[in-house]
Amino acid sequence: VESYVGYYPLILLFCLVEGVILYFLQQAMETINGGNTENTISDVKNGKQNRNSKLSILRSGGDEDQFDEESLFEQQQQSSEEIEVLGGEHPEEKAGFWSKLTWSWFTKMITVGYKRPLQLEDIYEAPLHSRPETSYDRLRVHWDHYKQKRDDYFGLVFAVTKTFGLWYFLYVVYSFITSTMGVVQALLSSRLISWAQKEDAPYYSGFVVVFFIFLCMVVSMIFKNRYYYDVEFLVQKIISALAVTTYHKSLRLNKVSKGTSNNAMQIDPRKIAILCWSLQNIIIVPLQVGFTLIVLYLWLGVSAFVPVACMVVLSPINYIMFKAFHKHTEALTKFSDRRIKKITEALNGILVVKLFCWEDPIRDQINKIRAEEIGVMKKYYNTLAIVCFIIDTLSSLLSVGTFTVYALLGNKLDAAHIFPALTLFVNLNWPLMQIPWLFSRLSEARASLIRLNKYLRRE
Repeated sequence: VESYVGYYPLILLFCLVEGVILYFLQQAMETINGGNTENTISDVKNGKQNRNSKLSILRSGGDEDQFDEESLFEQQQQSSEEIEVLGGEHPEEKAGFWSKLTWSWFTKMITVGYKRPLQLEDIYEAPLHSRPETSYDRLRVHWDHYKQKRDDYFGLVFAVTKTFGLWYFLYVVYSFITSTMGVVQALLSSRLISWAQKEDAPYYSGFVVVFFIFLCMVVSMIFKNRYYYDVEFLVQKIISALAVTTYHKSLRLNKVSKGTSNNAMQIDPRKIAILCWSLQNIIIVPLQVGFTLIVLYLWLGVSAFVPVACMVVLSPINYIMFKAFHKHTEALTKFSDRRIKKITEALNGILVVKLFCWEDPIRDQINKIRAEEIGVMKKYYNTLAIVCFIIDTLSSLLSVGTFTVYALLGNKLDAAHIFPALTLFVNLNWPLMQIPWLFSRLSEARASLIRLNKYLRRE
């Protein structure tokens, strides 16, 4: 029993933190329910008045249909109108640092949505920097500049990067801080386990370590939420800017089918913008892997290079898989364009098709193209499944192989090395899991960039 006494202060600290959090949550719920209770009492009183008026009509010999059921709806609507209507300027534009950090600027909408259903008038206006016309004006300036310098699709890449790249690299810093906090938590976990194993260790050192672990978790969560929120905003801005640019171009073109224009306005901008969720891995993954391997080397010595050897062995396989992704994506784009073009032609000339009874031949042509497209799609997803299987298997074998080599070298495995190392391997698994999705989205974005570049350069 005495060996576990050192854990009691840690348990008390966790209970204290949990109690403080629950207290603030309870206070917030009481604040919300306070206003809601008054509305509930008023609704009950209104319901009693309606029932009394209905009984008076029935007692006087009137018909039940004479009771105006719309009066209840009007009274409920009047009570809901007493609650403040939101809308107007976006509150985040005037929010301070602490408000943006804790998302307190959004609390008002949550409170109103809890009391009554939100209406269209409650939706805030989009911030000025996130409106489609603002993003389009900025992209148009850079696109007019770079399309004169380069004829390939890199001109469009440079234009998008020049327009939105600075903010994206700032968001990548958020992701790097989140990854770094994971490594720091592993280091602190090792220190905590070492403190628990020492019988003469002072209590205050354990409190300090637990406090810093909690602080790392809070910092990691804050930057992680900011990253997802800001990148989603950036994705929507890229989609709107490319879609508006394509729409303005389509108004000046006459010899382009509607299917090609729809692909250029709807599908291609989204595939290019979704790449933002994986593109940061090109920068983050090498840094995170290098940082993790350095810490593993300090703990486990030469055996930490086992993951490096596995990555080197898998490099040719990754290259082959990337080429396969690129080949299948180009084939999918080709068949998709053919199918949409054929469907659009059939719908535009539906009168002629009905007049000459061409429904069956045209349907067979569309089904044939669709069957070829599904065949290529099966190859694409089979390749993706193979890559995911290799990465999943590798993530489990990395820790087993590293600990095996560490034990064969004559070292002793203890809790202070095993559990923090497992935490680092979990952090290492995430970038490895993102590799197949990065290849997939890179190939899709490249095909969309080529097609969109050709569309925007048409005369």
